[in-house]
Amino acid sequence: MSELQHYPEPGVSRFLFASRVMAPVWTVVRLYLGYQWLSAGWEKLHDPAWVGAGAGSGVSGFLRGALGKVDGEHPAVQAWLGCIFRHAFLPSAPAQPCLVAIGETLVGVALVLGPLTGPATDGLHTGRRVTGSTRAGD
Repeated sequence: MSELQHYPEPGVSRFLFASRVMAPVWTVVRLYLGYQWLSAGWEKLHDPAWVGAGAGSGVSGFLRGALGKVDGEHPAVQAWLGCIFRHAFLPSAPAQPCLVAIGETLVGVALVLGPLTGPATDGLHTGRRVTGSTRAGD
């Protein structure tokens, strides 16, 4: 029969991730990273190369360059990856920059507002708190 075993959390990680002393530091880090993501996404949302008529030209150029490196004796890009580039990514190249711009903006908003901060830390603490053993005879 297996029983649950408790492994205590190391003091350093408890201090960094579970102490009230470090909470303001992590809040500042979260807000700074959120600002960086938000400003990068916002800039892309207002750039015609990312969301306008020229959207996808950079991605298409990159993918076509990678597809040119599939062939040869020592290909820089593997054939299976070239197949994915050719059949999945290249046809959707105009939409990809828009998705990147929207995604970066949403990540920035989520970091600044912090709606998932509580659930994320609850999940971390639950995962660290209890570790089950699956070995027979424990």
